[in-house]
Amino acid sequence: LFLDPGPGLNAGEQNIAAEILSQVAREVEREVRARLSYRLANLENAPVDLIRQLASDEIQVARPLLERSGALNDQDLVEIINRQGKEQHMSVTNRARVSAGVSEALVAKGDDEVVLALVQNNGAEFSRNTMEVMVDRSETSDNLHKPLLSRRDLPPDLMHNIFWWVS
Repeated sequence: LFLDPGPGLNAGEQNIAAEILSQVAREVEREVRARLSYRLANLENAPVDLIRQLASDEIQVARPLLERSGALNDQDLVEIINRQGKEQHMSVTNRARVSAGVSEALVAKGDDEVVLALVQNNGAEFSRNTMEVMVDRSETSDNLHKPLLSRRDLPPDLMHNIFWWVS
């Protein structure tokens, strides 16, 4: 119903269809939920509650939504980051754009591999505070040195700090 390019459903019909899909999605196999997530990930008119439900599912189901869905706002992503584990964190780092607020949550919750993936994402935005945390973290993580120094948005004073411990 949501994939049909025709005239589509009115708002009330869309809500009913989304509610039915949410109920059905709770009871179907993981493979079916994963295919549904993949199909909904790029849809502009995807039902938000269903997207949130599937994005909080196991990683095979959640990945396409965490990486691509525009239906997930920053608050949704931060909540998922705070509740889920590393695989979900890594999926969020693959988004075309990662806001400063989402980056802050990833740096706070993620390990060095997550932070490295985030730093290597040119679409990731960082607050000054998050940059400082990543620079401090790079003192004990050699893998962060080069990617951090390669960022165009790294403030010069923080770049200078990294040089003190780069081998």
